Amino acid sequence: MAMRLSRNFVSRTWRVKGVVGIAVLMVGTLVHAAALPPIMYSAIGAPTIPLNGTTSLQFNIANQNSSPLTGVGFSDTLPAGLVVSTPNGLSGSCGGGTITSVAGTGTINLSGATLAGGDLCTFSINITGTSAGFKNNTTGSVTSNEGGSGTSASSGIVVVAPPSIAAVFTPSTIETNQTTSLQFTISNPAVNMIDLNGIAFSDTLPVGLTVPNTTTSVCGGTLTLTSPTGIAMSGATIAPVAVGSPCQFSVTVSSAAAGNYTNTTGAVTSTYGGAGNTASANLSVGNINPQSPPAQAPAIDPLLLLMLAVSIVASAIVRYRRISQALQILDCACAGGEI
Repeated sequence: MAMRLSRNFVSRTWRVKGVVGIAVLMVGTLVHAAALPPIMYSAIGAPTIPLNGTTSLQFNIANQNSSPLTGVGFSDTLPAGLVVSTPNGLSGSCGGGTITSVAGTGTINLSGATLAGGDLCTFSINITGTSAGFKNNTTGSVTSNEGGSGTSASSGIVVVAPPSIAAVFTPSTIETNQTTSLQFTISNPAVNMIDLNGIAFSDTLPVGLTVPNTTTSVCGGTLTLTSPTGIAMSGATIAPVAVGSPCQFSVTVSSAAAGNYTNTTGAVTSTYGGAGNTASANLSVGNINPQSPPAQAPAIDPLLLLMLAVSIVASAIVRYRRISQALQILDCACAGGEI
């Protein structure tokens, strides 16, 4: 038996379907209106750089919607010890937006970018480390007109200070053909957070100073002496002075030639910290306690000698005359019978 639907049932059914359709349409409209914000992440080009070294700071911004986002932008204030390099090395772009990164400053900005649905933009700026230590860069939130505020981005880097070197002769004064010790002290600055490896330096002594031929191990590296004047160290590893001790070692130096010598090393270098300073030390070679020459009588003026001789002769003459007069008086007294 066939079923017949009443006109009222059919009418009520279409009204329900209409309401459901309208509700679905409204939900779809609301979903479309509530756009998701952009997302951003950043990456620094190297985990470490030497002090005053340069690397890249890259930004990536994505639109996770199927519809465009406009007015996309963010601001980034670099941490102390990082600045925009000179030149800034700007590479890439972002949705026609304006990228501002003035060399030597600590700020990077993006404004007015437009990203199509599902689109991604990438650009990078070069940064320079101006002080040693760990630097963590965190941007402000990326924003857009449609999606509001999105994520911020963080990335870190370690800026490494170079090693330092000092040198001294002990003793600093020797006689010819004697020996002295040339002591070197190499340090990893306390501000560093990592060991320095690959530490090396070379030193060519001034002509007149000599070292023997030898190779030995120092500070986890190799010290090579090449007669007559070559000193070289390579491959050493030193912990920061905050947790370890400086590296110290000495080489024996001699000289057969008297003189004053100033020895200056080459710059000390390392794998992560780059080039550091040079070191200078002074040495005097010669007679330390020379014998004093015999004392000499002071020179006498010949005229003074003549005047002294004349004075002596005149005095003798006067005494002679007085004695002669006394004898004459005595003789006269005896002749008269008087004593």
